[in-house]
Amino acid sequence: MSENEETPYNFARRTGIKESRIEKFILNSEEPSLDEVNAIKCNVDISIDKLLYGETVEKNTQAGNNISLSTDEILKIKQLLNKHND
Repeated sequence: MSENEETPYNFARRTGIKESRIEKFILNSEEPSLDEVNAIKCNVDISIDKLLYGETVEKNTQAGNNISLSTDEILKIKQLLNKHND
């Protein structure tokens, strides 16, 4: 957000995440839920690796292939979490 000079208020409006939650991410290092990660990914041009791991993982490395998740894999994880929460 600081790189793009975006306030928590504007980011909250764009992503649909409550401003208080965004401030908790920033101030308390709280981790976003899967739904919040999805909202951020849908509204920000950032890789899922950067969102989940804080870095861009090179896909041509052995470690990168093990860490990187496809969209299908992320959706499957989300479905499993939703079933678990029901």
